[in-house]
Amino acid sequence: MYYLGEKTAFSMYHPAVNLIYMAFVLIITMITLNPYIIGTSWFVSAVVWFVTNKENKFSINIITGLPIIIFTVMIQPIFSNTGTTVLFYINDKAIMLEAYIYGIIMGVLFVTVIQWIGCCRVFIDSEKLYYLFGRIAPLLGLTFSMILRFIPLLRSRYREIHDAQIAMGRYHSSVKKLDRLRQYLKEISILISWSLENSIETSKSMESRGFGLKHRTTYHLYHLKKAEIGLIAILFIALCAACCIIVMGKVSVYYMPAVIFPQNKIWTWGICFMLFIIGLFPVWCELSAKYKLNKNFLQK
Repeated sequence: MYYLGEKTAFSMYHPAVNLIYMAFVLIITMITLNPYIIGTSWFVSAVVWFVTNKENKFSINIITGLPIIIFTVMIQPIFSNTGTTVLFYINDKAIMLEAYIYGIIMGVLFVTVIQWIGCCRVFIDSEKLYYLFGRIAPLLGLTFSMILRFIPLLRSRYREIHDAQIAMGRYHSSVKKLDRLRQYLKEISILISWSLENSIETSKSMESRGFGLKHRTTYHLYHLKKAEIGLIAILFIALCAACCIIVMGKVSVYYMPAVIFPQNKIWTWGICFMLFIIGLFPVWCELSAKYKLNKNFLQK
């Protein structure tokens, strides 16, 4: 897979472009239960994840998504007995087909949102979050940026601690399972102590640099270009148009007591088309950047 150094081509855009793009795909996905729109969003998010995620663990993403769908499908009939199509009875309780259909849609919706959030981690890092929300809500922006940085930092620290313990011979084949469990707890204790000490050092460093003082300025490399302003306008107009169509009920699908689709599917296909074109924009950016760099390399 091709990457522009450590970043993807779309992540090099202005943070406002990344933010409104993620708002577009997430809002449209979460405010409707139309299976065509959710299915399109799942497909687009899977493609974007596969192309732009540097870890490229697409198969693991699919495998972890299946249990969520299965769990949602299995648990939905327990809480809902509304429907018109009876499949079978369990202790005089009717199990309806509509409940299973609704469970499948909800499961795919959860998986799709998780995939988009995974893409968001690639496009919007902690620095961009602090840039976007630092002036409006400094503490909120700092909290979000620290959370995004803290999770991968904990993972890398735990790997370092675990590798050091292996090098010290703490995981020999003769070690009993109870001793292994104690060793895992010891590693977690080391990780917590290390993180707490680092947080104290970070707070002192921030205080010494004047964080929280009035009229404090920050340095950033982000400058909004004319093309990015046009892109933001297009994304905002598309988001408003799609939200208006959804709020007006033009694409509403009802699952209880019966599955009812909208009679006019033009609005549904229109939103699917917008979601497909705009959602795959990071893929177009990545492929275009790859083509230009390969062309320049061949010319040289």
